[in-house]
Amino acid sequence: MSTDGLVPDSDSFERRCRVTLMFADLSDYTSLSENSDPEEIADIRRRLMQLGSEVVEKHQGVINQFVGDGIVALFGLPQAHEDDGRRAIGAAVELLERVRALEWGGTGSLGFRMRMHIGVHSGLVFAKKGDPLHGQYQLTGDAVNTASRLCSAAARDEVIVSDAALRGLEAYFETEAVEPLQLKGKREPVLAWRILASVAVTNRFDARSRLGLTPFVGRRTELRALEGSLSDCCNGRGGVLCVLGDAGVGKTRLLDEFGLRAQRDGVSVLRGSCESYGGVTPLRPFLQIVRELLPVPDDAPLEQRISRLERGLEAVDESLRIHLPAFLQLLSIRDWTDLATTEERQMAVISAVTELLLAAVHKQPRVLMFDDWQWSDGASIQVLGRLVRVARDMALLLVVGSRSLAADDQVLSQAPGLTVNPFTEAESMHAARSLVEGELGGAVLRGVHLRSGGNPLFLEELCSSFKLGIERLEDWEGGAIPTTVHALIRARAEALEPPLLELLGAASVIGNELPSWLLLKVAAGSDTPQRLERLIESGLLQTTETLTTLRFKHGLTREVVYDAVRIFERRELHKKVAETLESQFQNLGLADHYEVLAAHFARANEHRSASTYAELAGDKAAATSALDGARHHYAAALAQIDELPNDETSRRRWLAIVTKWSAACVYYPSREQLSVLARAARYAEEMHDYQALALVLHWSGWIHYALGAQEPALEHLTRALELSERGHRDRATAQLLVNIGQSYAASGEYEPALDFLNRGIDMKRRWQPAGVGDAYALGCLALVKGDRGEFAAAHVHAHEALAMVRDTGNAVEGSLYGLLGMIQLWQGSWQDALQTAARGRATGERVNGHYVLAMCEALASYARWRLDRSLLALDSLARAVQWLERRDINLYLSFCSGHLARAELEAGRVELATEHALRTLERAERGDALGKSMAHRVLAISLAGLGSEDQAREHCEKALRSAEHRASPREVALTELTLGELEQGWKRPDAARALLEAARARFQELHMAWHKAEAERLLGVR
Repeated sequence: MSTDGLVPDSDSFERRCRVTLMFADLSDYTSLSENSDPEEIADIRRRLMQLGSEVVEKHQGVINQFVGDGIVALFGLPQAHEDDGRRAIGAAVELLERVRALEWGGTGSLGFRMRMHIGVHSGLVFAKKGDPLHGQYQLTGDAVNTASRLCSAAARDEVIVSDAALRGLEAYFETEAVEPLQLKGKREPVLAWRILASVAVTNRFDARSRLGLTPFVGRRTELRALEGSLSDCCNGRGGVLCVLGDAGVGKTRLLDEFGLRAQRDGVSVLRGSCESYGGVTPLRPFLQIVRELLPVPDDAPLEQRISRLERGLEAVDESLRIHLPAFLQLLSIRDWTDLATTEERQMAVISAVTELLLAAVHKQPRVLMFDDWQWSDGASIQVLGRLVRVARDMALLLVVGSRSLAADDQVLSQAPGLTVNPFTEAESMHAARSLVEGELGGAVLRGVHLRSGGNPLFLEELCSSFKLGIERLEDWEGGAIPTTVHALIRARAEALEPPLLELLGAASVIGNELPSWLLLKVAAGSDTPQRLERLIESGLLQTTETLTTLRFKHGLTREVVYDAVRIFERRELHKKVAETLESQFQNLGLADHYEVLAAHFARANEHRSASTYAELAGDKAAATSALDGARHHYAAALAQIDELPNDETSRRRWLAIVTKWSAACVYYPSREQLSVLARAARYAEEMHDYQALALVLHWSGWIHYALGAQEPALEHLTRALELSERGHRDRATAQLLVNIGQSYAASGEYEPALDFLNRGIDMKRRWQPAGVGDAYALGCLALVKGDRGEFAAAHVHAHEALAMVRDTGNAVEGSLYGLLGMIQLWQGSWQDALQTAARGRATGERVNGHYVLAMCEALASYARWRLDRSLLALDSLARAVQWLERRDINLYLSFCSGHLARAELEAGRVELATEHALRTLERAERGDALGKSMAHRVLAISLAGLGSEDQAREHCEKALRSAEHRASPREVALTELTLGELEQGWKRPDAARALLEAARARFQELHMAWHKAEAERLLGVR
């Protein structure tokens, strides 16, 4: 961070910082000028300048300049206050009121009322020493334009404030939402609020009370909960506990204290953390734990490191020696080339890590703690999923700290949670006494609590500011606290001596956690070690348990400091960091740093190097089936190539990476991916690379298929097939044949589905061994057979498919379990479907397959509903359907929503059942037809209940037509069963009996025992 221009009065003053700007203009100034004498206008401007200066200075802002009839005021320069946003908005409200109340007199237009319109916005600016033309500070940045546009958008006698300026200050003002503003020059609408008045609260406590927030909860309660879980763990009843709370609320310090207590009780504590900086690193938190359990010196010769690792594994458990190749790969000691597929390597590494941890637990009770889980990667989620499943039967306690958990988190959503709330007043006072030397009176301590709002981070920074002499706490008015922690941390950082602030800026460029040797090299200087020692003493940068690694006290501190580093200086520092890492690890362990190198080179605008390392990081993630990491890094590589000259070399490389990226997208598709593939197809056509074009079209078809959009899927796949056949690429042709068959199967068009599937499978069987594509093709063939009631053949195909991929760790295994579960639900084998869904869910957790998890949850929920009529199961089914709908993933969604409609109907929720049935029919119109007959039956029953017999019959007829189109005697029998039951209600026993007898006979022939029993129940057969 450059410190050359930090002195406000210096001619060289330059600063990059966040400020709050207030633009205020007189309303109807043109009309006033037209009807008034020039001297009167000059007097009005003089009085306005005087009034504006008085109000702005009262709120400790700066008048940057007067422009015509307008005022530009600045809050946050030259000195930041923790509540600059509140001061700016308060000044705007007061200025409006003062102008409104002032007796202007003397204007040429009788009855003219002087009024203003004001806009307020907070954002990043680059400030330089100003001049008479530009004002006290010459300001550059979008924040200046936005504040000006908000002023223009404000009506006469109105204050409009952006959401960025108001956020966190709502309790201090009466506000009214306005429609998002489409401001001139802004691509996106700006969220804004109308300020009606200031509220009579003088401190944060009153503000919180006004908002009706819940009381604070103390740390003793939280520690008791953690210690209770630890006690259970020591008695062999482990488990998982999620520690949740906002940034800065104290999760990390709570876990630190708990870890120390656990260690004092003789319990081993292992800890890993996730990191947002540098992108997604596979298994990062577990890699930290593995390195602690298996310490291997990085600088030792290769054979010595291998030997050390081998002895370390034996020390934990001799059986772990078989995992030596996996740990050599994980620890970047030696690449593992023995296994043929990335899926096998992925399974081996995950199994190795899991078994190491479980073996360690068998020796003594263990606590595994994870920080910042909100930044976890897919591979880590898979390992945690395995541990969660077995923890309750072992002396293993998993403590997961995270800002929040998604409602559909497939691993932790059902885990007990411990919410970390702000401090109580007593806790804040106790913490402040420990942070500030000397005696502080009760009033001051209460002020600290009110100003911090009980947030430990805010409280600590307030006390640190006092300790550094930035302000005297006693002099701070009211109980104001920061609108965000940004200004407060900035104030503390700027209190450092310039050499220390410059070193802190360099540290922020490296990352939240950083090796001390790297900082010393990047910020090389004769006095750098001494500066680093003093910086650590300041508390903003801390040493870790390893002593050779440093970290920022809070991740937010790093973000604020990094934000203030000048952009060109920042780029140079990023480049220096990357080049230092390259030099240090060029011949030893460079793969460990691919992700960080990609990030640093990208921020240095070194796009070629950034793209290279991002691609390598993607390859590394794909090798362990960490598909979310692979998607992230390949996308980063593509973005960096886009910054290079758009020549043929760049386009060919971009195209090659797109094919890798596409493979990582299949199990988590989105419509945004299709625009990238459309561009790839255009490149391939322009370069006449028809092999690449066929591959791009193939992946486009896959994404459309996975999204449930079968018409465009077939269009892309058919064109890819033509290109493949023209190029005589038989293997690709075979795969495309089965892909086309799969799309026809998903849309219920079974005749062409069987034709393409059988042709593709026959071609594929010419090559051995069978691959993943063969297995999924057989699974889709099984689904067609199952819908048609050919259950024996369906089960043969499904189990043959599963045998090809079982225990490989490939995501397709979960998909196959999903298809088998659908078949079992059709047959009425509820218990079997429940078990199959559990197997599919386990696979989905291993590979972080969100779609597989949602589908298996839907299957299991409907099976549970059938078995015990549990409303919890019904709600779980609804959540699974909602998850798929929110993500616009429609593959077999009509199957799920049709079953949800049926279950809702049976639960007596007729309106919901009708809604889901109608949505199922809408999906059927778009090609997702598997739930169509069921939806018509649901509507028939609900309409019959309303006395609409004709409409009920019409829906039964439509259900039969859909069944006949798919040649599904199973659906015919179910519709006969439904119509037979309705005929009973309509008092037509003969017609009812005939239909029920026909349904029973079909069920008997199709081996649908549960449904046969239902028909017999309605017939009165015992």
